[in-house]
Amino acid sequence: MEITKYVAMILAIFGTSVTHAALIVEVGDAGDTIGAAQSVGGGVDSISGALDFSAEDYLDLFAVSFSSSVTATVSSILDTEFLVTDTAGFVVASDDDSGGSSQPSVDLAAGSYLFGVGTDFTGYLLGGVELIAFNDNQGRDNITNLFFSDTAGLGPLTGSSDLSFGFFDLSGTYTIQFSSPTSPQITVPAPATLGLIGVGLIGLRRLRHQP
Repeated sequence: MEITKYVAMILAIFGTSVTHAALIVEVGDAGDTIGAAQSVGGGVDSISGALDFSAEDYLDLFAVSFSSSVTATVSSILDTEFLVTDTAGFVVASDDDSGGSSQPSVDLAAGSYLFGVGTDFTGYLLGGVELIAFNDNQGRDNITNLFFSDTAGLGPLTGSSDLSFGFFDLSGTYTIQFSSPTSPQITVPAPATLGLIGVGLIGLRRLRHQP
């Protein structure tokens, strides 16, 4: 009986599983660099966020993982664009108004990515080169500027810029929808948590050896 009580106490403290809401909301500014990207846990099939050029928020990045292939779309009152990189920041896909739709869409295989949401006035800095436009289809070579038609050979994403040069105060919300939920991320317990687990196990061991 005592052992059962100890087990119940430990489960009450730590829980038997971790659950995630289907929708998450951008926390503050998701950022436009690898280090500033907002990390997304498992079980998420939509993300809600906002862009605000007056606050120099031109691009939002979210770090996500998928265990199966996925289609992602963006809906917004803004004319949004999709930029997707690998975990090192190198472009793997992009889209603006795919198929004539006002909702960007990308199809990706299982893996880990950085999903970026910008607008048609967002500049994308890749290895020091400012990319200024999307084509209306998917693929790494969608982003173009005056000199480059393909992002191959360019460096990783290092930031974003305002291509409207302050003439437009672009702000508004958006929602990213995933056809399959994100994969859970394994979190290593903090030392204090491990210590509490150890105390519980010691208590169980002592109870087992009581006459």
